[in-house]
Amino acid sequence: MAEKNKVTFGLQDVHWAEVTNEGADGALTYGTVERLRGAAELTLEPTGDKSSYKADNINFYTAESNDGYEGTLKVALLSQEFLTRVLGEQLDATTNTISEVANAEKKNFALMFRFEGDKKETLHVLYYCYASRPALGSKTKSGSDINEVELSFTASPRPLDKVVRRRTTEETSDEVRQNWFKTVFEPHK
Repeated sequence: MAEKNKVTFGLQDVHWAEVTNEGADGALTYGTVERLRGAAELTLEPTGDKSSYKADNINFYTAESNDGYEGTLKVALLSQEFLTRVLGEQLDATTNTISEVANAEKKNFALMFRFEGDKKETLHVLYYCYASRPALGSKTKSGSDINEVELSFTASPRPLDKVVRRRTTEETSDEVRQNWFKTVFEPHK
């Protein structure tokens, strides 16, 4: 039996893969998994409604919907591949410039990442993310200040099976761990 983590820390190995096809039944097909280097911070806030039914002078029934997460990812820089394949920016091969176009077609994507642990890392995948345009800014350099890009996104339940996220446990096999960032993880494939 594997030793259990007492703590997790550190964000690393952030990867993404765009959704290349959404089937009529809601099944998703993903493109190539790409690494997004320079990840500094990830925050995921749960979203959903909570309701309760009052009876007998108590909360007789309480329910909560899982609508996924509102996320923020801070990175040193977004890659050109992410900008064009996910955010829909257009590369002009003649001039090697990228244009942000108002009616650009964005794509959903899967987001994968690793949290270190005191015994074993935990690998995560969010299956159905949608990113907003990141804010743009800079300031006069002072010492070794580095600009960060803050990417806001939603991670929703997948249309087919309503799965929002999967993660490994200490008992997850080495084979699953070694292949986690090669393709978007699906059990029994």
